[in-house]
Amino acid sequence: VVIQALDILAQHFTLPGWFFPAGLALLAIGLPILVATALIQERLAGVDAGALAAARSRGLPSVWAPRSWFTWRRAILGGVLAFGALGTVGFGLVVNRNRGLELQPDVVAVMPFHPVGGELDLWAEGLVDLVSTALDGTGAYHASDPRAVLIRWGREVGPSEALAEPEQAAEVASELGAGQMILGSVIETGSGRVRLAAELFNVRWLRKVASAAVEGPESEMTALVDQLTVDLLKSIWREGEMPEVRVSTITTASIPALRAYLEGERAFRQSRFTDAQQAFGRAVELDSTFAIAAHRLSFAYGWALGAFEEEHIQNALLAARHTTGLPARDSLLITGHKRVDIDGDLGTIRLYENLTRRYPEDYEAWYGFGEALYHLGNQVGYGYDRVVDAMARAYAIDPTIAPSLFHLIQGVFYQDDRAAARTWADRYLAIDSTSVSAHGLRLATALRLGPAEDSARAAEALDTLGLETFRQVFFYAPPGRSSLDYSELVGRTAADPRFPAADRARALEGLAHQYLRHGRIADWLETDREADRIRGREDELFLLTMARLTGLLDDPGDLALQEQLAAREPYPERAHFLAALHAQEGRRAEAQAAVDWLRRSADSLVVAGDTAAARTRRGLALAYEGHIAAADRDTETAVERLRRGLDLLPGFWADERNMHRYLLANLIEDSDELEALRIYGSLYVSPWLEALGYLYRARLHDRRGESEDALRHYGWFLELWSDADAHLEPRVESARAAVSRLRGDRAAE
Repeated sequence: VVIQALDILAQHFTLPGWFFPAGLALLAIGLPILVATALIQERLAGVDAGALAAARSRGLPSVWAPRSWFTWRRAILGGVLAFGALGTVGFGLVVNRNRGLELQPDVVAVMPFHPVGGELDLWAEGLVDLVSTALDGTGAYHASDPRAVLIRWGREVGPSEALAEPEQAAEVASELGAGQMILGSVIETGSGRVRLAAELFNVRWLRKVASAAVEGPESEMTALVDQLTVDLLKSIWREGEMPEVRVSTITTASIPALRAYLEGERAFRQSRFTDAQQAFGRAVELDSTFAIAAHRLSFAYGWALGAFEEEHIQNALLAARHTTGLPARDSLLITGHKRVDIDGDLGTIRLYENLTRRYPEDYEAWYGFGEALYHLGNQVGYGYDRVVDAMARAYAIDPTIAPSLFHLIQGVFYQDDRAAARTWADRYLAIDSTSVSAHGLRLATALRLGPAEDSARAAEALDTLGLETFRQVFFYAPPGRSSLDYSELVGRTAADPRFPAADRARALEGLAHQYLRHGRIADWLETDREADRIRGREDELFLLTMARLTGLLDDPGDLALQEQLAAREPYPERAHFLAALHAQEGRRAEAQAAVDWLRRSADSLVVAGDTAAARTRRGLALAYEGHIAAADRDTETAVERLRRGLDLLPGFWADERNMHRYLLANLIEDSDELEALRIYGSLYVSPWLEALGYLYRARLHDRRGESEDALRHYGWFLELWSDADAHLEPRVESARAAVSRLRGDRAAE
């Protein structure tokens, strides 16, 4: 009975391997004691107690002494204490196994399936994906991110094909907050036939909850996964009828397409992105409704070609068209990806915030959140620090995917955080040390962060760079308060005729925007015109209008040129942005004409079925009405119209949105200081408004008595405009005077 009880406890709670032998050892020690006690007590049962007491009183050697030791009371008490101690140790191990960890009972971590026989290695990881998908399809349970599971498995156990003890698997599951875990195997049982066997464990108690096994043709793998999942969940399903689980409707009914997809997933996890792209492409060719494969293919193209290339966009749209029937997680990830990269939908930030709360250990949720913040976060008042935090969380979940660090490194470069930039660059190069991206990052890091000798060598290397490496060097030239020298170096390199015109123009345009950020208006216009000559098109009217709106344009010739260009452009059809300037300058009728045209145009677009474009034009009309009301000094109406207009404009209309947000912040400084501060602090993507945002934020902090914040933002403004054109000097002098006053006040304190 004792042996059976020990065996049940050891297996039921998956206690350490020494627990059962320790129990046997105690039993081996206790059994002779029990036998001796029984013999002695039986032999001495008839001895007269009085005679025994008399012998003891005379001090005679007592042959009856063993009776006082080998008593049933002592034997039973000793056994209880020994086995009680063993039980206490075992209970302590179970209780402390995941102490302090928040394990979610509805989260299941699916471990790699141990392959036995045949060419089954693909299924070791592939079944993690498939069973996880099946669990998500139930709606009641969801699986830990397979990528996070496999990363931790590799760290705790080894290769995905390795056979692990439940204790090791529990370490992996508990790190991911999973309250349940599945351990299984896939065994070849004959030609083209496999057997799937799995066990479901409670992670906290390491208690086996259920086991199941199914067998059938490998060509019916999705059906086998369906049945295995149902059989495992039957024992823990609590309420209502279990839903039908059909992996094929979530993934694909084509086994060749499924195998190609799983090959792509394996390549993707190993950072073999070209192989992943090819495998996902085969999967989509075999089944054009395979949404998850199209989603992954879009990702692969995005990292290889860029977020706005045709292949990336088309596959994102294809995936979004086939999300019906997918588990909530997959559907939301696919939808979020499309809404960020194609729609510019600001509501996607909230979607990803909810996703990361629901799936806190999901790499793709955190990476998607970082992407949403990078592209759209400034429009809702977030700084680059939020981008860095989200991307760093994704890296912590899966530190093997180098491209996921691209925007994180850009973010720390932008923040001028030299220590963080070097740390993250080193982490990237630890993952990828040989690619073109790695070479470009090394040069960029040497140019921006290195000692003088390294920077000089890197600058010399620019003269012989190939196109792809140059593009990577340019990629790491984001705007930053101290990056003008870097941008000038890249811009001069781009002038080399060996580069395509589009790359030369793009680099010069980036340099022009840097000059604009730094208040060097003449250099900005000259450089931007050079870029226009190279690419054979002009957008000078919009640039000059924005500069005039923000008070950056002063040269009479440039002002006259802006008016000449405006007179040549069909208004408002192709230059509705002039409405803001017309309103500012008191030309109310002209501004209202643009509003009226935008409303009529929106109505026509609705009739034509283009509701997205109609929404944008209605947003523009409302925003320009806000400018008109502001010029009329009707602040309440202006704020209401601007807010409504901004709600309708997509996030990718960043220049127009920032123009309206800047005016909104001006109008609400007295009524909503905190929102005004957020807006001023999030204009960093606008070359026209970044410096002014810092200046106005500094003044508002100054007014609120927040001297440290005021000094910091005055400092950032002065850093940008330290060499600004002469006509901007009054604003620079006012900032310097404020800094002197604040420092004097601090010294007096």
